[in-house]
Amino acid sequence: MQKVKYSLLIILFISLVPVKLYSQENIKEENFPIRLEGKYMVEIAGNMAGGIKSGSNVIGLGDIKLHLQTKDISFWENGEILINILGTHGKSPSENLVGDFQGVSNITSESDIYLYELWYKHSLGNVAITVGLQDMGLDFVGSENGALYMNGSFGIHSTISSNVSSPIFPLTALGAKINWNITDDISIKTAIFDGLAEGFDKNPYNLKWSINKDDGFFSISEVEFSNFLLGNLSNNLKIGYYYQNHFQDDDGEQVEYFSKYGFFLVADQTISDNADGNKTSFFIQTGFCPSKNNDNNLYLGAGFNFYDLFDFQNSDVLGIAIAHANFDKLKKSETAIELTYLVYFTKNIYVQPDLQYIINPMGTSEKLNNAFVGSLRVGIDF
Repeated sequence: MQKVKYSLLIILFISLVPVKLYSQENIKEENFPIRLEGKYMVEIAGNMAGGIKSGSNVIGLGDIKLHLQTKDISFWENGEILINILGTHGKSPSENLVGDFQGVSNITSESDIYLYELWYKHSLGNVAITVGLQDMGLDFVGSENGALYMNGSFGIHSTISSNVSSPIFPLTALGAKINWNITDDISIKTAIFDGLAEGFDKNPYNLKWSINKDDGFFSISEVEFSNFLLGNLSNNLKIGYYYQNHFQDDDGEQVEYFSKYGFFLVADQTISDNADGNKTSFFIQTGFCPSKNNDNNLYLGAGFNFYDLFDFQNSDVLGIAIAHANFDKLKKSETAIELTYLVYFTKNIYVQPDLQYIINPMGTSEKLNNAFVGSLRVGIDF
């Protein structure tokens, strides 16, 4: 197992060498076939009251992406290859301290280095087809304004992340995706993935892939409208549907899981956008599914973002939002209220203090008191 980990580290090192050598030769970057992107963020998350217990955890995530345009290596036009490797460390504050259901930090994972994405994309006019190991959450469901927040539900709704085996962070899956830009303002995306990817307990580096009929499949489709909502300010609306079905081997007998499906809606709307750069935006999210086969049958989220409030040389944004997960069978719900502030001190270094109040944490079988969580995230992009 250690050999696999070291192999992934070697891939990272080898990928960095030509980039470093290339930059030293002062050749224009756009002529170099490999484009490197990376980031690292570290977060201190502390539970100050309620939940399981008081205390703090330090967690982190490193991300390296290698992009290759096939035309730059004199192959064929309109092709792109991506290799994405992640490294994560630290214990989950939700699991160890807070006991919440939706997840107070969206960067918690198994502590290891693993392959996250490996895909090929080919564009044919206004249609793009992507095949390989992919994260569904990077292209579907997400809100542009909701991406600011640390709570997991503001990224991928809890009705999806908790009820079905979907290919999202931290465990991705093999799949195929089609994106059709019908007009500049209307697009349709649809994808199908392996319905039961091998977990980290048996596949710690995400290098073991298999597709068979017993895994079933996970599919998702989404229609996206831009500049469709109120006023002449920028806005975006997503409406979508997902479906999953797979089988489980139970003591040698094939037992079919219930087919699961659900719907979601996401809207981003700019409310004001002044000439001096100040901007205010609003977002809403909802996900719903039948309570018969799903524990969390309803999710509702909303928030306001205030951009460039303090005229810093670099950008800053203040946000306040609420995420509500409902459990119809249990006649209970969990609500997270988050206040966060992100400021870039330079173009690639930022700090983000964050406060969350979790009403009725539902991540354990025990009745827990409301939790008050404070976090500080520091990140660098390169």
